[in-house]
Amino acid sequence: MKHHPFVAMCAVASLMTAACSKSDRPATAQAPSAAPSAAPAQSPPKSTDPCTFLTETDLESAVGYVFAAGKPTEGEPSCTFEATNGGSVTVAIPTASVSDAEFNSWKQMAGADAEPVSGIGDAAYFWNSRLYIRSGTRTATISVADIDVTPEIKAGLRKLGETAASRLR
Repeated sequence: MKHHPFVAMCAVASLMTAACSKSDRPATAQAPSAAPSAAPAQSPPKSTDPCTFLTETDLESAVGYVFAAGKPTEGEPSCTFEATNGGSVTVAIPTASVSDAEFNSWKQMAGADAEPVSGIGDAAYFWNSRLYIRSGTRTATISVADIDVTPEIKAGLRKLGETAASRLR
Protein backbone atom coordinates (compact mmCIF):
# COMPACT_ATOMS: atom_id res chain seq x y z
CA MET A 1 0.00 0.00 0.00
CA LYS A 2 1.34 3.43 -0.97
CA HIS A 3 1.21 6.12 1.73
CA HIS A 4 1.04 9.78 0.87
CA PRO A 5 2.78 12.55 2.87
CA PHE A 6 -0.54 14.37 3.40
CA VAL A 7 -1.85 11.41 5.41
CA ALA A 8 1.21 11.59 7.65
CA MET A 9 0.71 15.36 8.06
CA CYS A 10 -2.97 14.80 9.00
CA ALA A 11 -1.94 12.15 11.54
CA VAL A 12 0.69 14.44 13.09
CA ALA A 13 -1.83 17.29 13.26
CA SER A 14 -4.38 15.00 14.94
CA LEU A 15 -1.83 13.89 17.53
CA MET A 16 -0.79 17.48 18.16
CA THR A 17 -4.42 18.49 18.62
CA ALA A 18 -5.01 15.69 21.13
CA ALA A 19 -1.82 16.46 23.05
CA CYS A 20 -2.48 20.20 23.18
CA SER A 21 -6.05 19.74 24.38
CA LYS A 22 -4.94 18.14 27.66
CA SER A 23 -4.54 20.46 30.60
CA ASP A 24 -1.71 20.39 33.16
CA ARG A 25 -4.04 21.82 35.80
CA PRO A 26 -5.74 19.44 38.22
CA ALA A 27 -9.43 18.86 37.68
CA THR A 28 -11.78 20.82 39.89
CA ALA A 29 -15.18 19.67 41.04
CA GLN A 30 -18.12 21.45 39.50
CA ALA A 31 -21.68 21.61 40.68
CA PRO A 32 -23.99 19.40 38.68
CA SER A 33 -25.93 21.22 36.01
CA ALA A 34 -29.70 21.08 35.90
CA ALA A 35 -29.72 20.91 32.10
CA PRO A 36 -27.68 18.48 30.04
CA SER A 37 -24.79 20.20 28.34
CA ALA A 38 -25.16 20.81 24.63
CA ALA A 39 -22.47 19.95 22.10
CA PRO A 40 -20.16 22.84 21.20
CA ALA A 41 -21.51 24.99 18.39
CA GLN A 42 -18.39 24.37 16.30
CA SER A 43 -18.33 20.58 16.50
CA PRO A 44 -18.20 18.96 13.08
CA PRO A 45 -21.08 16.97 11.66
CA LYS A 46 -20.89 13.19 11.71
CA SER A 47 -18.18 11.53 9.68
CA THR A 48 -18.42 11.86 5.92
CA ASP A 49 -17.57 8.84 3.77
CA PRO A 50 -14.67 9.91 1.51
CA CYS A 51 -15.75 7.33 -1.11
CA THR A 52 -19.11 9.05 -1.63
CA PHE A 53 -18.15 12.63 -0.70
CA LEU A 54 -17.13 13.32 -4.31
CA THR A 55 -18.58 11.14 -7.05
CA GLU A 56 -16.86 9.63 -10.07
CA THR A 57 -18.86 12.12 -12.15
CA ASP A 58 -17.51 15.03 -10.05
CA LEU A 59 -13.97 13.77 -10.65
CA GLU A 60 -14.49 13.08 -14.36
CA SER A 61 -15.97 16.52 -15.08
CA ALA A 62 -13.20 18.27 -13.13
CA VAL A 63 -10.13 16.29 -14.19
CA GLY A 64 -11.22 14.95 -17.57
CA TYR A 65 -10.50 11.25 -17.01
CA VAL A 66 -12.84 8.31 -16.42
CA PHE A 67 -12.63 6.99 -12.85
CA ALA A 68 -13.58 3.69 -11.23
CA ALA A 69 -15.51 3.63 -7.97
CA GLY A 70 -13.41 4.70 -5.01
CA LYS A 71 -11.64 2.22 -2.75
CA PRO A 72 -11.27 3.09 0.94
CA THR A 73 -7.79 3.28 2.38
CA GLU A 74 -7.41 0.86 5.27
CA GLY A 75 -7.13 2.64 8.62
CA GLU A 76 -7.35 6.13 7.12
CA PRO A 77 -10.29 8.45 6.40
CA SER A 78 -9.55 8.51 2.68
CA CYS A 79 -10.59 6.93 -0.59
CA THR A 80 -8.67 6.47 -3.84
CA PHE A 81 -10.30 6.63 -7.26
CA GLU A 82 -8.26 5.02 -10.06
CA ALA A 83 -8.38 6.67 -13.48
CA THR A 84 -8.30 4.83 -16.78
CA ASN A 85 -5.04 6.64 -17.64
CA GLY A 86 -3.29 4.95 -14.70
CA GLY A 87 -3.42 7.99 -12.41
CA SER A 88 -5.56 8.41 -9.33
CA VAL A 89 -7.31 10.95 -7.14
CA THR A 90 -7.43 10.49 -3.38
CA VAL A 91 -10.04 12.21 -1.23
CA ALA A 92 -9.41 12.49 2.52
CA ILE A 93 -12.06 13.69 4.98
CA PRO A 94 -10.64 13.65 8.54
CA THR A 95 -13.25 13.45 11.30
CA ALA A 96 -11.49 15.72 13.81
CA SER A 97 -12.42 19.40 14.17
CA VAL A 98 -9.72 21.76 12.96
CA SER A 99 -9.35 25.40 13.97
CA ASP A 100 -8.17 28.16 11.68
CA ALA A 101 -4.87 28.28 13.62
CA GLU A 102 -4.30 24.54 13.20
CA PHE A 103 -5.04 24.68 9.47
CA ASN A 104 -2.67 27.63 9.06
CA SER A 105 0.05 25.74 10.94
CA TRP A 106 -0.26 22.91 8.40
CA LYS A 107 0.22 25.44 5.63
CA GLN A 108 3.31 26.80 7.40
CA MET A 109 4.72 23.24 7.69
CA ALA A 110 4.37 22.93 3.92
CA GLY A 111 6.66 25.94 3.58
CA ALA A 112 7.19 28.11 0.55
CA ASP A 113 5.61 25.50 -1.75
CA ALA A 114 2.18 26.13 -0.18
CA GLU A 115 0.12 28.26 -2.58
CA PRO A 116 -2.89 30.01 -0.97
CA VAL A 117 -6.15 29.66 -2.91
CA SER A 118 -8.95 32.17 -2.45
CA GLY A 119 -12.65 31.51 -2.94
CA ILE A 120 -12.68 27.91 -1.65
CA GLY A 121 -14.28 27.41 1.75
CA ASP A 122 -12.85 29.42 4.63
CA ALA A 123 -9.26 28.67 3.61
CA ALA A 124 -7.48 26.55 1.04
CA TYR A 125 -4.03 26.00 -0.40
CA PHE A 126 -2.27 23.91 -2.98
CA TRP A 127 0.82 22.00 -1.94
CA ASN A 128 2.42 20.11 -4.81
CA SER A 129 -0.29 17.78 -6.16
CA ARG A 130 -2.69 18.29 -3.24
CA LEU A 131 -5.43 20.77 -2.42
CA TYR A 132 -6.16 21.31 1.28
CA ILE A 133 -9.55 22.82 2.18
CA ARG A 134 -11.08 24.10 5.43
CA SER A 135 -14.77 24.92 5.69
CA GLY A 136 -15.91 25.67 9.21
CA THR A 137 -14.09 23.17 11.41
CA ARG A 138 -14.04 20.46 8.73
CA THR A 139 -11.22 19.76 6.30
CA ALA A 140 -10.74 17.83 3.10
CA THR A 141 -7.69 17.01 1.01
CA ILE A 142 -7.86 16.16 -2.66
CA SER A 143 -4.67 14.83 -4.19
CA VAL A 144 -3.62 13.44 -7.55
CA ALA A 145 -0.99 10.78 -8.22
CA ASP A 146 0.58 9.85 -11.54
CA ILE A 147 -1.26 12.73 -13.23
CA ASP A 148 0.72 15.76 -14.40
CA VAL A 149 -0.52 18.83 -12.52
CA THR A 150 -1.04 21.02 -15.56
CA PRO A 151 -2.91 24.33 -15.32
CA GLU A 152 -6.01 22.44 -16.54
CA ILE A 153 -5.67 19.78 -13.81
CA LYS A 154 -5.11 22.50 -11.22
CA ALA A 155 -8.29 24.25 -12.41
CA GLY A 156 -10.10 20.90 -12.10
CA LEU A 157 -8.80 20.46 -8.54
CA ARG A 158 -10.02 23.96 -7.76
CA LYS A 159 -13.48 23.03 -9.08
CA LEU A 160 -13.44 19.88 -6.90
CA GLY A 161 -12.35 22.04 -3.96
CA GLU A 162 -15.33 24.33 -4.41
CA THR A 163 -17.64 21.32 -4.46
CA ALA A 164 -15.93 19.81 -1.41
CA ALA A 165 -16.10 23.05 0.58
CA SER A 166 -19.84 23.33 0.00
CA ARG A 167 -20.35 19.70 1.14
CA LEU A 168 -18.24 20.12 4.28
CA ARG A 169 -20.71 22.60 5.81
